[in-house]
Amino acid sequence: MSFHPSRTANMEVNSSMTIKKFLAGSLSSVMVLSCLNIGVAALEPNALDDATINQLKATAQNEIEHFFRESDEDLYSLVGFRFDDSEVTQSDGLVQYETTVTVSERLKAQSVEEMPYIAGYLDELGASSYATMAASDKAELAKSTFGLDQDVTLTAAQQNVVDTFVQSMDATVEMFDEYIGETSDFTYHIKVSAPVAEPDNITLTGLDEFDNDVNINEYELRSYDDIYRNGAEDAQAAVQSMMVSPAWVATKINNYNSYNRIAARDYAYKYWSSYNPAYTSYKGNGGDCANFVSQCIHAGGIPTDATWKADSVSWIRASAVPSYMVNKGYATKTSYTNATAGSFAYTSSGAGHIVLVSINDGAKIAYTAHTTDRKDAAFSSADLNGNYSFYVIKNY
Repeated sequence: MSFHPSRTANMEVNSSMTIKKFLAGSLSSVMVLSCLNIGVAALEPNALDDATINQLKATAQNEIEHFFRESDEDLYSLVGFRFDDSEVTQSDGLVQYETTVTVSERLKAQSVEEMPYIAGYLDELGASSYATMAASDKAELAKSTFGLDQDVTLTAAQQNVVDTFVQSMDATVEMFDEYIGETSDFTYHIKVSAPVAEPDNITLTGLDEFDNDVNINEYELRSYDDIYRNGAEDAQAAVQSMMVSPAWVATKINNYNSYNRIAARDYAYKYWSSYNPAYTSYKGNGGDCANFVSQCIHAGGIPTDATWKADSVSWIRASAVPSYMVNKGYATKTSYTNATAGSFAYTSSGAGHIVLVSINDGAKIAYTAHTTDRKDAAFSSADLNGNYSFYVIKNY
């Protein structure tokens, strides 16, 4: 058998050309399939598009508006809604985003006596009205409440009881009267989620000050009867405290009597999102909540000293602020119903958190805070019923 180099070379060339053609054909097939796959992905029915996003947001806004209309209609006239939405994202078959909802509303009550809290308070005392009472009638109401003879000259301690009672009632009525006829803006932070294939099937979840999930029903307004009962219970508690501790009343509450709670609240409104450059910011360094509340309280008139001053532990630590204020006699622990704008609230949850109460209209209570930055964020029912302790700085 003879060997022919030229024939072998031709065979190698032909074989090489065949392999190249095969590879080229295979590559073309892969490219075609890749293009087809790209086309399929682009036409994926569950992919996010503007129509899906718009449908999701429209459904969510309708559901949110319906929730608050149903919740608040007995006590409020709804003025309007505003939505500040985050970017919509998709993950694990769900589409979701967060929104800050501002609910603008006005109390239906035309006078403080029509408010359920005040109605319960006055009924417990046997008074049909208070705001229009003459000073002498208020004193008679106080004497009657404490079983004091109207015609007998009071001792100094008894007179202090009467005076403190009247001052307390005046402050309570004044606190609520400022909201009559005025529109308040309450904010809620809500997470919206839905299956990508069903953007109408949404779930609403509240977000608390730590951005933890909260059942949306935690923001449902308390009923008229519940608020009325709060007023009656607070009236009972106020009377009992004065009767049980006359010495406490005789010296009065050693709160700071020149505290301007509105100035504290207005400071919070001014610097809730744009931090005051005159102070160190602790955002990202343990949190700025206590630093912010201390600034607010100081703006309201509470003086600094060697212990409580900017950058001190008592100033910047959440748990230290209420301890200092109570020990100094500036603040008194109270129920949330008595926490006026300019009061503060503390929770030991997590690393601890402190906020400034900025609205209390007798039906809803809201706070303004740093870290996380919030303005007039409504407290949830869990916040009001144990999560937070409330402290008031009285100016009488």
